[in-house]
Amino acid sequence: MLTFVPLVGSLFSAAAGLAAFIFALVVGGTVACLVLAFAWLFFRPLVGITLLFLTAVGIALIFRTDGTTPVV
Repeated sequence: MLTFVPLVGSLFSAAAGLAAFIFALVVGGTVACLVLAFAWLFFRPLVGITLLFLTAVGIALIFRTDGTTPVV
């Protein structure tokens, strides 16, 4: 939709696409880490606990705010 705006539409479109990609990468990586952590908890608890910790850090980064807006 932004590409129909003359001159700056393609720039805004590219920036919105990049922001969506980064958001999807962070959220997808966090969810993947969570699934892997629960799988590893059964076979190797130490690795599973470590992955759960990394998942908690990822979730904290996603929802970290300065009081007004999320980071991603």
